Amino acid sequence: MVELTAHISAQAIAIVVIAVGGVGIALLWVGLRGRRVGDHPFCRTCGFDLFGRPEGSTACAECGAELRGARAMIVGVRPRRRKRVVAGVALLVPALVVGGVLGWQRGKIVDWQKQKPDWWLAREADSPNVPTSNAALTELIARLRAKELSKTLVARLVQRGLARQADFSTPWARSWGDVIEVAHAAGEVSDADWAKYAQTAVANYHKLLFRDKLRRRDTPPYELRFQGARLGTAGRWSIIDEVAAIEIDGRETYASIAYREGDGRALIARQGVLSDLALGRHNGHALVDLTLRPPNYLGPPAARVRERLPFAFDLVPDDQAILEPVADQSLRGAVAASLRVASVRMSSGQTSLALRCWDPPTELAFDVLVRRADGTEQMLRPVVYRRGERQTKWPYSSERATTPRTTPVKSVDVVFRPNPDAAINFLDVNSYWNEEVVLKDVPVDDLLYDTIADLEARERERAAKTPAVGARE
Repeated sequence: MVELTAHISAQAIAIVVIAVGGVGIALLWVGLRGRRVGDHPFCRTCGFDLFGRPEGSTACAECGAELRGARAMIVGVRPRRRKRVVAGVALLVPALVVGGVLGWQRGKIVDWQKQKPDWWLAREADSPNVPTSNAALTELIARLRAKELSKTLVARLVQRGLARQADFSTPWARSWGDVIEVAHAAGEVSDADWAKYAQTAVANYHKLLFRDKLRRRDTPPYELRFQGARLGTAGRWSIIDEVAAIEIDGRETYASIAYREGDGRALIARQGVLSDLALGRHNGHALVDLTLRPPNYLGPPAARVRERLPFAFDLVPDDQAILEPVADQSLRGAVAASLRVASVRMSSGQTSLALRCWDPPTELAFDVLVRRADGTEQMLRPVVYRRGERQTKWPYSSERATTPRTTPVKSVDVVFRPNPDAAINFLDVNSYWNEEVVLKDVPVDDLLYDTIADLEARERERAAKTPAVGARE
């Protein structure tokens, strides 16, 4: 009821505004045009008073204009009627203001995309402005689902979408994929174009990262970064990828997946694959088999593609460094401050620790050791941190001690010994801190000799000292 009343009120106001504006326009027109006064002839071209001109004269004495035409002269003058002009303006201005406000309010609730013709939307779909293009494509897809587009326009949109999909130099707008997939569901896409769409969708699925320098003793690491399929959002496609092999100088070798922290898939080739290669430049490809299956696994695979991702590297002598050592003494304090051991736990034969690294000024690649008071050292798993990283890791001893402990351990020194080989598989790490860092007298949770009460009290003490997330110590 309220909405109806508001609608009627808006209509009534609009009628009044139009009526008042019409009267204002009429008064303004009458006032500006004026009323003809006098009977003197005047030149229509320059307005010169022709009263008393010589008999037989056919040209204006002022401007020389020809006076023999039917509309060459005007009789009398039309002075403006100021009162009517003022009255017209007084009515027209408020009408325009009120009408503008009403129009603006009405315009806010109108979906202008739905008012645009098909050809206009098709033109906006090609706009370099992403919001404009996406809005046009969304409306076109809605009309396509409602079967409101002509077959000619649908065919043209499908071809545009395929061209956009094949242009890997530009970001993919998934709305174009929706156009093609909805058109296919409506039977508007040929089998050849559908096969082309499926093949192109996964043609640039991965980006390859590879080290530009390797040694014969290295196991070649490489990483596949996901770039995504060039598909729409309408279907629930499934993509199965399998690394078949790597190819170096035309020779294939087996590739296997290795654990790696990051946002891609890290792999290593068969160990020893570089052992019989000559020093110098080599070229190769990572071979990845991709299978694109239709939504809900219905029907045969839509496409099978083998990616050939190129790489190149220099094979250097085994004694040559791959990563750049950093030993800038101005960074030493910041490197040591970035490392913090939250806890060290020792059992009868194994040791582990919680290591937090916070904003290191350079890349770090360390072997981690714990050194007891008697000078004996136990090796833990290595750690690698990128510059500016904030992460906690838990290195531990991979082998149990051969001789069980017979005395309690209250504290240890934690030694960080540079090991560039630990970072070989981290393809975005190209340097490392090349000096040893030692954190002395780190308390130990001795699980063999400490009581539960001792361990709990130490844990509470550590929790009280731990800074809030995101804070610097």
